[in-house]
Amino acid sequence: MIGVTRVNAVNAFGNLRFHWPEYLMEAGELGLYMFSTCAIATLLQHPASPVRHVIANSFFRRAVMGLGMGATVFDRNWENVNGARDII
Repeated sequence: MIGVTRVNAVNAFGNLRFHWPEYLMEAGELGLYMFSTCAIATLLQHPASPVRHVIANSFFRRAVMGLGMGATVFDRNWENVNGARDII
């Protein structure tokens, strides 16, 4: 471990101890995004899906998928628990 000192390692664990709620919220947001992406892909691309038969053109199915994935990206106010945005 070149360049890593004991003080840096202690600070990393200290940051984890004090900022675990933010890390947990990030994991929740990532899980929500991954679930919605898989659900949208299954709904649009599975051969037995009725949506696939309604939207027969693959270009339009991909466009709808891109819009659905973009819609799942929401304002991440959970990260602003320290009020950093209010300072600006």
